Amino acid sequence: MGPAGTASIVWRHGVCAVQPLGAMIGPALFLLPDGRQVAPLHVAPWWREPIAATLPGVLRGLRGEWPCVPFGHQTKAHTALPEAWGVPGDPEPSAWLHGYPSNHDWSIENLSPNAVRLMIDLPANEPIARIEREISGDPDAPALDFLLRVHARRSCALPLGLHFTFSLPAQPLAASIVVPDAAWGRTYPMPTEPGVSRFAADARFEALDLMPLATGGTMDATRVPFAFPTEEIALVCGLERGEASLVNVAAGYRATIRWDERQFPALQLWYSCKGRGGPPWNGRHMALGLEPVCSAFDLGERISGRDNPLSVSGVPTAVRLSPEERFEARYRLEVSGLSID
Repeated sequence: MGPAGTASIVWRHGVCAVQPLGAMIGPALFLLPDGRQVAPLHVAPWWREPIAATLPGVLRGLRGEWPCVPFGHQTKAHTALPEAWGVPGDPEPSAWLHGYPSNHDWSIENLSPNAVRLMIDLPANEPIARIEREISGDPDAPALDFLLRVHARRSCALPLGLHFTFSLPAQPLAASIVVPDAAWGRTYPMPTEPGVSRFAADARFEALDLMPLATGGTMDATRVPFAFPTEEIALVCGLERGEASLVNVAAGYRATIRWDERQFPALQLWYSCKGRGGPPWNGRHMALGLEPVCSAFDLGERISGRDNPLSVSGVPTAVRLSPEERFEARYRLEVSGLSID
């Protein structure tokens, strides 16, 4: 089901591969009560191609879900950010996209046929000493339960995120994103993919189906995949509860993630709709990221750890960690069937 060294979670309602690289999960099959098997988690199309060996770990193994500690990264492109988002001086690029753990192998221990534990020790120069995660299949449902533990080496404030990545149907607009009512959000502070992205940059929206466009007007950003090639990032804030779903009408299922919104107060949406032309993307990558975060988008530690337009509006963008208190988060992925006429 996956790369060398992959472990498997096998339970009554499904099977899920877990790879050492990044502690990423996927692919996964969920057995629905009506007997159908569905595979909601994404796996990047290049993982078996020769180019994969040349890629950073997080891209080489890109698939279903993994924890990002820290979330995001800093790049030279951030010099183009609006002043309210920027950091004075020339930004030093981060060493790793989504952190050291996303790009290196974790150790895997099978706790039982339906549960695994993964661990990684970070280099001494990192503020985090160790990260652990446990993943188990729910014996009574097509669902996976997750436990994340972060042990800090020294006191720090880091952006954190849970990077769920879902497959999309080939047919445009054949799936829908569902988030709790009363949510608002912001678009990425600059074009996600220059010359390609269509969302208005650095704009506030009051509902996902009223997404502001760079050319004026709005579009419904709940219906995916879009009928045109693009790459977009938006952040949903003001969540009444930590819950989001992808309803894949074409495949007849709903995939729902649940988390503690006090720990991850926003949901980053990554719309990857064949909008990146260079390798390994090659105009073919199509996926949806539903990413619970405490982060200023994916802009990295410096921006997330200081005052920014999100934090000053009351949306936390970094988690305070210390050696005296372990950070622990529990979250869940559930899959259910839709009625098929």
